Amino acid sequence: HAVMDERLKKQRRGWLKSYLWSAPSLALIALIVVFPILYTFFISLTNMNLYHWQDYEVIGLGNYARALFKLDSGFMSALGTTLLWTALNMAIQLALGFLIALGLNAPKLRLSRLYKTLLMVPWAMPAYISILLWRVGMFNTELGLLNKWLAALGLGKFDFLANNTAA
Repeated sequence: HAVMDERLKKQRRGWLKSYLWSAPSLALIALIVVFPILYTFFISLTNMNLYHWQDYEVIGLGNYARALFKLDSGFMSALGTTLLWTALNMAIQLALGFLIALGLNAPKLRLSRLYKTLLMVPWAMPAYISILLWRVGMFNTELGLLNKWLAALGLGKFDFLANNTAA
């Protein structure tokens, strides 16, 4: 019985240690994913808009009722358009992707390596654009968000991309 208790204590310690090691990444996931979802849901329960940015009121499910039950709200039309767009888009992408894959695997296709390389551009481009947005939108000395926060805190501007260490 004492051996069993010791084994359970060891399991609990291992379990606790694994959660402690995972805590920073779980906190980051909560901050980046869960918080925006919950905040967006909260905003959907208010009358917050451009005219009521600071002085909004909680109106409950009124926005949902207006969107779902008011015939001229445009929500149902937008939902239908979105569903149609998604279905057509997925069908066309699947068909074209299948045809392109078949064509690129043709045995005597000239310049097949060039074509395959060119097909990688749409896959790589969003990452490149994302890097540019971080560079301009976050780390820019004059217009970047981080420097705006530093200025709001009364600290001076910092050139994050000036040297390798800061970058």
